[in-house]
Amino acid sequence: MSQTFCPLPWIHVATATPGDFQVCCLARHPIMENSEGVKLNVKTHGIMEAVNSNISRGVRQDMLEGKAPKACRHCFDVEELGNDSPRLGFIKKYHLDIDPEKAKQITKDDGRIDQFPQYLDLRLGNTCNLRCVMCDPWNSNQWYKEWREIYGDPLIDKSVFRWSNEDSVGWREILNHLSSVKEIYFTGGEPTVIPAHLDLIKKLVDEGYSSQISLIYNSNLAAKISDQMLDLWSKFKLVTIGCSLDAVGPALEYIRYPSRWEVILKNLERIKGAGCKIWLAPTVQALNAPYLLELFDWALDSYFTLDDISLNILRRPAHLNLQVLPHSAKLELEEKYLSWLMIHPEFGTKLKPMIGYMMREPQNEIPLRTQLVNYCLSIDRMRDLRVNQALPELVRLLNKQRHTDLSL
Repeated sequence: MSQTFCPLPWIHVATATPGDFQVCCLARHPIMENSEGVKLNVKTHGIMEAVNSNISRGVRQDMLEGKAPKACRHCFDVEELGNDSPRLGFIKKYHLDIDPEKAKQITKDDGRIDQFPQYLDLRLGNTCNLRCVMCDPWNSNQWYKEWREIYGDPLIDKSVFRWSNEDSVGWREILNHLSSVKEIYFTGGEPTVIPAHLDLIKKLVDEGYSSQISLIYNSNLAAKISDQMLDLWSKFKLVTIGCSLDAVGPALEYIRYPSRWEVILKNLERIKGAGCKIWLAPTVQALNAPYLLELFDWALDSYFTLDDISLNILRRPAHLNLQVLPHSAKLELEEKYLSWLMIHPEFGTKLKPMIGYMMREPQNEIPLRTQLVNYCLSIDRMRDLRVNQALPELVRLLNKQRHTDLSL
């Protein structure tokens, strides 16, 4: 297996919520520019212009020369720690579509390719139904008011998120090349409440392309899944939904406010009954670290296997990072995690790297922990919530070292 090759630069294009093109959602320097330094955006630039941008061509050339592109540092860092990276997963998934030999054959000397991407990664704006504690106005339009109260005016032009329409150059190009598409990954915002998402999958069904296309989602499952949505999904080759659930019950409702656990359970039952494939995609952070094992046990008792659980470790905002927990709390959690792994040792490849990450000591640990406390208190004030009721185990762990008091 190639030490630097990834299939995505040959088969995929990705957008950020404002419509800016990205190398991929994990890239270190994700936003693309043309040779004049102009940002490439779906509104003003075509898909193939992004596919053959300077950074895209450079990434392909580096990979074919056995070099690790700087933009792809995330995956190589993961691999250097001995863990499976998304790059390795993409190689396994798309090996029949593209491999290093075929990539060489279809790539011109300057790194250009002619093929329209078969895999679209679409973040169709920031329209959302929730204000998750770890989110921001760039990914949820529900966050504008509270963000302003906590951090000040985000200075966002809200119109930049309304790009998925036929006034956009890149969107028109997508609609004209639907026959080339094999897979679409939707996230947001919350894709199931974004009108352009429904319009696009309707078009794919109406024009007869749906049976050749697989749909993948990240969804909070907190909005009602309509009968119309389920009927449309039934026309596609495969529908896979990553369930963005970080805890169960009140803890989940605090973290992904204002979701309701009973609504999520009903949606899970409906999508499983409709034949959709699902996986569990918790965002691992300081707030849900004490509740992960409860989440895993619920998952295993309901719809999921251990293979269906994929941990998304939150890095930013820094005050919600796992690493800001007191050392004594980390030791207690580590002991509980390792005890749980004695019963489920096959999950060690996923949980042990998370434990190792948690145990690192961050810079500015005490100021970040103070910021975490103040942030929770601000959330409580704005939303009329009580963190000591919703997340009592977190409060206990934070109060152990007496640096903070969340029982106010």
